[in-house]
Amino acid sequence: MPRRAGPRPTDLVWGVAALGFGLAAVTLPATAERLLSLAVMGHLLAAALLLAASRNARNDPFRGFVSAILGAFAVFEVIGAFIFAAGEIPQRAAWFQAAIGCAVLAGILAWRSPPTDSVFMSQILFHWVLLVPMFPVLIGAAFSLLLLQSLGLNFGIDHPLSRLAFEFNSVLLPIVFTVQLAVLAHLFVRDDSKPSLSWATLLASQAAFLILGFRWSTGGV
Repeated sequence: MPRRAGPRPTDLVWGVAALGFGLAAVTLPATAERLLSLAVMGHLLAAALLLAASRNARNDPFRGFVSAILGAFAVFEVIGAFIFAAGEIPQRAAWFQAAIGCAVLAGILAWRSPPTDSVFMSQILFHWVLLVPMFPVLIGAAFSLLLLQSLGLNFGIDHPLSRLAFEFNSVLLPIVFTVQLAVLAHLFVRDDSKPSLSWATLLASQAAFLILGFRWSTGGV
């Protein structure tokens, strides 16, 4: 069994950052601005650690596929951000704006340092759940195409169903948070290699984002 390398200087940065994310998630005011700020801080730190790390020599033939999937999530999140910014509660757009950065950064990380299967699946779950509030909008678009609006079936971003989608997210977020923590823990208990601190930082910041997002969504987004 290969032995782990010794501690790196970036390990200390990671430890301090993980503690900071946890404190921020439970102490920051649950507002759209703070949600965005927390996400941006996580993205910047993960990007910095990525630049400080040596490139993963593993040539993963699926890294392009992984990056493409994450890029597709980013596209839908951009659409969601624009749509909700035009609604009666533009603060809801922050939900998607924060998710865009997560998807773009994860796509870059995937190309430079391919994720483990568990990390990749956690990213799919994370972004899938964050897109839940867009479902009523997609239903409304489908109804428009099917010309069903004449029947009174008209869903939009300000429809009560849209608010219900955000409230439903408050049920899903703790589940995704638990998955993120489990995947993060698995990164550090694996014996085959040193964990990617960039991926670990992204996962930790996403977990903190989920806590703050849960507080925000249950506070009446």
